[in-house]
Amino acid sequence: MKPAWRCPLVSLLLAGTTATCAHRDLSCDHSPPPPPLASPTASAVPPGHSPSSASAPQPAPPAAASWVDAVRIEDWDRASALLAALAPDQRARPEIRYVTARVELARKRHAQAASLLEGLEAHLPELAADIAFHRAEAQLHAGPVDEAAAYFASRTGVVELVKAARAFEQIGDHKRAREAVERAIRAARRSHDEHAVQAHELRARLAEAAGEKAVAIADLQFVARYAPFADQAEDAIEGIRRLDPSQVPTAADRIERAARMVSRGDSEQALDELDKAEAAPGKAPSPGQLTLARARALYGTRSRYDEAARLFEQAAKMDPSCAPEALYFAAKAWSRADRNDLGLDLYARVTARFPKTPWAERAAYQRARLLRLDARWAEAAAAYSDYLARYRRGASAAEARYELALALLISKRSNDARKRLQEMLRQQDNRTDAAALQELVGVAAFEAGDTAAAFDLWRAVIRDDPLSFPALTSAARLRAAGQSPPPAIQPGPPSNAPPVAVPLPRMARLLHDLGLDADAEAWIADNEDALVAGFGARTPEARCALYANLDRARRLYRVGQRFAPLDQVMYAPSSANRWAWQCLFPTPYSQAVQAHETTNGIPRGLIHAVIRQESGFNPDARSPVGALGLMQLMPVTARKTAALMDNAVDPDQVLAPAVNLALGARYLGRLLPVFQGQVPLAVAAYNAGPKAVAQWVARAQGMPLDVFVAQMPFRETRRYVWRVMGNYARYALLFGGLDALPVVDLDLPTNLSVPDDPY
Repeated sequence: MKPAWRCPLVSLLLAGTTATCAHRDLSCDHSPPPPPLASPTASAVPPGHSPSSASAPQPAPPAAASWVDAVRIEDWDRASALLAALAPDQRARPEIRYVTARVELARKRHAQAASLLEGLEAHLPELAADIAFHRAEAQLHAGPVDEAAAYFASRTGVVELVKAARAFEQIGDHKRAREAVERAIRAARRSHDEHAVQAHELRARLAEAAGEKAVAIADLQFVARYAPFADQAEDAIEGIRRLDPSQVPTAADRIERAARMVSRGDSEQALDELDKAEAAPGKAPSPGQLTLARARALYGTRSRYDEAARLFEQAAKMDPSCAPEALYFAAKAWSRADRNDLGLDLYARVTARFPKTPWAERAAYQRARLLRLDARWAEAAAAYSDYLARYRRGASAAEARYELALALLISKRSNDARKRLQEMLRQQDNRTDAAALQELVGVAAFEAGDTAAAFDLWRAVIRDDPLSFPALTSAARLRAAGQSPPPAIQPGPPSNAPPVAVPLPRMARLLHDLGLDADAEAWIADNEDALVAGFGARTPEARCALYANLDRARRLYRVGQRFAPLDQVMYAPSSANRWAWQCLFPTPYSQAVQAHETTNGIPRGLIHAVIRQESGFNPDARSPVGALGLMQLMPVTARKTAALMDNAVDPDQVLAPAVNLALGARYLGRLLPVFQGQVPLAVAAYNAGPKAVAQWVARAQGMPLDVFVAQMPFRETRRYVWRVMGNYARYALLFGGLDALPVVDLDLPTNLSVPDDPY
């Protein structure tokens, strides 16, 4: 039996909310390189040629200087124009035909791509597997479709088998289409991702055509439940209604689907789904169920918090079994609506009325946090102390102890804060958090009048965790006290051994010279162990040296995380450790990145610093909440930034480095002046949003920057600032030496002006 305090519906609604290339044969030979490619520097566009996707944002000038550069950052329209500008004899070369076909395939010019790839294996036998794969991709759209169907049916992946089934269906071979889609569903196993949905959608269509109504309905129910897009789900529901009106989704089904929409950030669609739930067949949902569901969806819009709060309160009255949970989230919604008074009152009510539920503990902690957010530091300290007295081992106890120490520090109880911070420091095993705590212990010691201890602590931070954000603020603290900081980082050790050099094998070199660095990276990854065999103790360096040849860093960074010791970058780059710096702090797309930094007034190295933290240099990164690409842009941010640049965003292109870098740099460049050039605040705003950060600054006037960052309401944001600023300092050192290191200003800016729609 479930406890009386448990509200299954709200628990469901709130679940999860907090915030290939074809395989290639081994070819490790060191034979002579392929013939020189056609000159990549041509930039003229022939008369009558115009890029086809004008909707895609272009990178800031200067644009890619060569077709190779354009291919590397996936600026497909410019690459197409530059390739078309080559002399006819150059364009006829097999390797140029291949890369042109790849570019045209990316531009969805399938007939041109298929024509260029026809018979190309005879001239580029080492690329035969890739040519076959990409020709089949083109043939799916441009024909002959039967050849594409046969190719993809020979594969084993879900995506390829779905393509095979569609192709067979297109040419009327329903038997082989059904065989392929059955294989795809078996390969998908229990997956509910978009590819599994596509497979079930296709089998439903084939089953209906074959008169297998039960199979078709079961597949359509799967699509209706798991489809990522609302219109796709509605089409499935209409199909079910057509086949058997009694099988259409019930109100409970639609409420469950709305909960999944909220969990992945589609709250507006969830509200539409809940409208349909009221008229759905089957047992009608209770008014309390619908009210709770609507409240959660409104909360998820991140703008309609006041409406959500009122509905949560209504739901608590309608269904007493859900009251603790509903009132807790009503309090959260009121605080998000900037009605902290109402939020504080509701948190207190939850703790008093429902002391034996988990919501009492959560409410007690959140009430203390809200007092801190409201800059009521003494009251917050008392509330944290009360929480810890009641819930010594509570879920939020560790965070409460940290936040209590900050509240004590800010309310001038420096000795108490110092003791608590020292205790946490002794127990801390995370390097980033330990450095931040040690810097704060120094602040508390200084405020308590123990300046000698403070100076020693700050110098130790600079020595032990050089170029970290706490080291930067420690240096600022020492300068402000009239002290000379120690060197920002010690010189790296010398080495008499020459650096490891691993030339790219012929296959990878060919792909790299064509600008297809993603393919080259994948080929090296497939063959990595064989390629570094024989390097002995220097194998980690050899792995890094392999990938450092490419202008792409996804695999390089992963290799660095696994094989490059962190202590190697605790010293300045030298002949002994430069390989580790190169591996842990790579600089892909450097030409484009530097252009964007110059155009948008961004300090050198900051874009790479953000990319390293946001995506780990993975251009295809997708977060659970929908952020995309190298700089992890939310779709609304990408769309609105593109509008400022007089461009519409093609959703298919936001992942392309050319587009993602252009949009991300423009947004970051817009944040810097909003926060008067204070890089740590702009970085915080990139993570938490400019309105939120501006509100925090407004409530913290007179607070020094290091303490301000340390007490930010969201742990994710303060750690994000610590890490990105540490990345930034290291990139600044790499690009400009010691003189280029950022100097932190401890004074918060005043009179910030945030645009009405800063998104």
